[in-house]
Amino acid sequence: MSQATTSLPKLIIAASGQDADMLYATGFFVPDPFIFLQQGGRTTIVLSDLEIDRGRKEARVDRIVPYSGISRGLKKGRDASFLEHTVAFLRERKVRCAAVPGSFPLGLAAGLAKAGIRLVPQPGLFWPRREFKTAAELRLMRQALAVTEIGMARGLDVLRAAEIGRKNALRWGGGPLTSEILRAEIDSAILRAGGLPAHTIVAGGEQACDPHEGGHGPLRAHELIILDLFPRTTRTGYFGDLTRTVIRGRASDAQRWLWDTCLAGQKKALRAIRPGEPGKQVQGRHPRLLHRARLPHRTARRPLDGLLPRPRPRAGPGDSRSPARRRHHLPARPGRHRRARDLRARPGRCAARGRGDHYRDRQPAALAVSEGVGGVSLQGCRPLPAH
Repeated sequence: MSQATTSLPKLIIAASGQDADMLYATGFFVPDPFIFLQQGGRTTIVLSDLEIDRGRKEARVDRIVPYSGISRGLKKGRDASFLEHTVAFLRERKVRCAAVPGSFPLGLAAGLAKAGIRLVPQPGLFWPRREFKTAAELRLMRQALAVTEIGMARGLDVLRAAEIGRKNALRWGGGPLTSEILRAEIDSAILRAGGLPAHTIVAGGEQACDPHEGGHGPLRAHELIILDLFPRTTRTGYFGDLTRTVIRGRASDAQRWLWDTCLAGQKKALRAIRPGEPGKQVQGRHPRLLHRARLPHRTARRPLDGLLPRPRPRAGPGDSRSPARRRHHLPARPGRHRRARDLRARPGRCAARGRGDHYRDRQPAALAVSEGVGGVSLQGCRPLPAH
């Protein structure tokens, strides 16, 4: 990034409830798009009359401008468009060129260009300091993970209480235990803990092979079940992310072998993660182990952002110049997917995945979340007890 780009005023127009850059800049949740400007080391936002009182108490900015105040200076008044308000706001501050995120709205960008205001999309992270987590940010991420663990614990409790019925169908609460019912129990626990669940994955049997298959229908005993949770805390907007592979019943030798291979890959990755180590090299050790085991695989090892539900930027074969650095927060999530008949089991497919989040400073990475409660955990294949 050139020095000229970094010295430009920074402009964001987005809803902080959906945009991590805006939420990071303001610390203020707003459901509708609003204007943020950083100029000369000072930050300003434009808020509607509905939001301005709350913004004065909560927003971490130097100045708040009322939207209605801009309206009074326009010929059309309140009837002027959002674009016209934005142009007037920027012209008053003599902004003729500004750096914007790559996600900046295209329609607004075109309108500002017609008004003679040039926008420069900024590559990479709009706020580079987001890449390196402070002690306060780590605390917020751990709080989000604690909420996630509450949801996971509820899911495991329900599985423990489930009975094994005819044809190995799981039953709970007087009826069949389905992915939908177990997901509702997990999501309810997350809501009570102050989190907002979204697209929680409860996928058993063959469905567990598709990494983002949400899961549907009855769950069965003695089959691997993927529980993948990534809720958002309602108070801070930070995300947690936790994956566990569990079994209600007994794990077969083939399933244990699959999990042990997954665990071995994760341990190799954790030993390799250190400041300055390129993500490609860390991830490269993992596939070699899987190839020797003749397992197709999917892996993930990218720095976690905290304000996004998924890691960024990507570190792997397509990004060999992305080393792990001090104060990176990293997921270690190996995954294996194999047809069950190749594991000398009944036809179909099975999978094993696990995610734990790790903070990298000078010392070896330490788990930021507790280990799995029962089921198949980071300590190996431990089947949930059968009744």
